Amino acid sequence: MALRFLFAILLLLAAPAAALAQYGPGVPPVLEKARTAMGGSAAWAGVRGFHETGTEGGLAYQRWIDTLRYGERTEVGAGPQRFMQGYNGYGAWWQPFGRARPPGSDAELMARARSEAFFGAYGYLFPGRFDFRSTYLGVRPAGGKSFDVVRVHPEAGAPREIWFDRATGLPGRMVEGRGAETLTLEFGDYRRVGRLMLPFLVTITGDGRARPVERRLEKIELITPDRALFSLPR
Repeated sequence: MALRFLFAILLLLAAPAAALAQYGPGVPPVLEKARTAMGGSAAWAGVRGFHETGTEGGLAYQRWIDTLRYGERTEVGAGPQRFMQGYNGYGAWWQPFGRARPPGSDAELMARARSEAFFGAYGYLFPGRFDFRSTYLGVRPAGGKSFDVVRVHPEAGAPREIWFDRATGLPGRMVEGRGAETLTLEFGDYRRVGRLMLPFLVTITGDGRARPVERRLEKIELITPDRALFSLPR
């Protein structure tokens, strides 16, 4: 049967049942401060997932995230221009609707998909749910502020640097890659969502973009996502 959409399925061995977080010296105080600033351990313990809606680069945007285990689905645009991607912890898929498959090798695409799911779920706040390693890189200045920078490497994913504002404890920046392929996310407009504090503005630069792209969220819902969302649609 002919396929209507271009997609890629990449298989991955299942992660161990018990999550193991490895902290470098200096990391635990930074992550604990962030967890407290973003709502506290008790509030985050009850989070099962998110549904975000808004715009990205002026186009309709929505994303579903599972915070209990790996699961991410993003849709940008509408109609024939809509782009969809998903990851269920074992396979990644794309339905470009006219776009080319994202660049990179199969291994690179799988690592990026796994990282999108991990960081979208704030996996570094859940040491009992996700496997990751972390290293404290020191204090760095940017934009008149001072940041504690932690390198977080999810198991089988691509590592990212997270810049935590030393004044507030909140994540202010996330960086993946090096050189011309560096992807940078700047977080702002933090608001209350229930007991949590979450960013409603993400400015995306680099990774082949000619100019910054803004993701402006209108709503974040706390949900228990349907796992079927993260697998390739029938």
